[in-house]
Amino acid sequence: MCARPTRREYLVAAALGVAGCSGGSPAETTADVASTDTPANTQIATETGTDTETEPDTDAPIDADDIDGWGMFGADSANTGTAPDETGPTDAVSELWVAGVSEPSAPVVADGTVYVKDTGGNALSALDAADGTERWQVPAVGSDGDPPAVVDGTVYAPQLYERGDSFFGALDAADGTEEWRFTTEAGMSSPPVVDGNTVYVGSNGDRVYALDATAGTERWQFPVDGGVSASPAVADGTVYVGTLAGSVYAIEASTGTEQWQATTERGIVAAPTVVGDTVYLGTGGYDDETGAVVALSASDGTERWRVAYEANVYSSPAVADGTVYVGCNDTNLYALDAADGAKQWRVATDNWVTTAPAVVDGTVYFGGGDVVYAVATGTGDLQWKFDTGDIADSSPAVVDGVAYFGSWSGQVYAMTE
Repeated sequence: MCARPTRREYLVAAALGVAGCSGGSPAETTADVASTDTPANTQIATETGTDTETEPDTDAPIDADDIDGWGMFGADSANTGTAPDETGPTDAVSELWVAGVSEPSAPVVADGTVYVKDTGGNALSALDAADGTERWQVPAVGSDGDPPAVVDGTVYAPQLYERGDSFFGALDAADGTEEWRFTTEAGMSSPPVVDGNTVYVGSNGDRVYALDATAGTERWQFPVDGGVSASPAVADGTVYVGTLAGSVYAIEASTGTEQWQATTERGIVAAPTVVGDTVYLGTGGYDDETGAVVALSASDGTERWRVAYEANVYSSPAVADGTVYVGCNDTNLYALDAADGAKQWRVATDNWVTTAPAVVDGTVYFGGGDVVYAVATGTGDLQWKFDTGDIADSSPAVVDGVAYFGSWSGQVYAMTE
C-alpha cells in the first residue's frame, strides 16, 4: 500500500540516500542550491523552540486583519498552489514570529489567522497571523497531511476529537466553537476542499464525500478503489481525486456521478492539480522507488504526457503561467513545461522534496530537507533559503508579504523581509 512517508522513513532515507531521477528533456538551467553558499542577506535559524514557545516580533509593521488569501491546501479548490494577487518575501528574510507547534501540518491563512494541525500535540490551533499568539485550540488527531479549509468564517477540519471519537467538523473561525459534525465509520483522511456551499473530503474507507457546508448533511458519497489521503481538486463542476491504489476519478460535483476513471499504475499520495483542461499529479509508492508526474485530460482522463523518475513523487504540483513546479524524492524540485512535460530547470536540495510548492509573484517557495527555499520561477535561481533545524515538509502558505511554514523542529515560522 502507498502511504505518506513517516518521520522514521524520512530520516532513514536521508541517511541511506535515495535513487536519482531520470526522464524529461535535458535541463536548460540547473540551479544547485544545496551546494550554494548562503547569501549574506539570508538568516539561518540556529535555535529551536519548545511546544509552547511563541516569539512574536513586537515591532512587526503588519496588521493581522490585512493578512488573508490561502484558505485551504493548495491555495484554492483546484489545488493550483498559486495566488496571483499575493506577494511574498524575496530577499533578506527574517522571522516575523515563531510559534511552538510540535508536529505542524501545512498552514492555511484566512482573515488574519493561521490555522495549523499539531499532530504531536493532538490539536488544531488558530494563531494570530501578525504575531503568532494563540487565539484558540481544539482537540484533533490524524496525520500531519490534513490541514483544514477556512471559508467565510468557518473552519472545516478532518479528524477533530472528543471523548474518544474522531469526526469531521465545522468550527466558528472566531473562537473554535462547533457548528456541526459529520461522522463515518472510517475517518476522513484528506484535507477538505470547499467550493460554493459544498465541502469535498476523502476517507480512509475508500469513499469521497460531498457535504453541505452550512448544515453538514451528506449530499452524496462516491466509492473508490483505495484510501484517499490527499485533497480532492474541484474545477468547472467536476471533482478530481486520486487514490492510494493509483486510480484517478472525475466525479460530477453536483450529483456524485462518475464521469471517468483512469489508472496511473502507481499510488497517488499527493493532491491532483487542475489548470485549464488538464489534471496534473504525482505518483509513487513503497514497493519500489519509481514515480512520475502525469498530465491527464480533464474531460476524459486520457494521458497527455508523463515524466518518469527513479524516485517517488509525493509532492502536489503547483501550476502557474504554463509551468508545472513539483518536488521529487530524488531531492530535486523540477520546473516542467505544462504543455508537454519538458524540463525547464531543476533545483537540487539535500533531501526529499515532498512539499507542495507555493508560487507567488515570480517566486517558488518549497521545503527540501531541513531547509525552506525561495527560487525564481523563470530560472530556479536562489533568492533565499532558511534552515529550520529539522525536516521542513510542511507546504508553505504565502500571503501579503509573509511566508508561513512548519518544521519537525516543533515550530511554525512566519518569514518576511
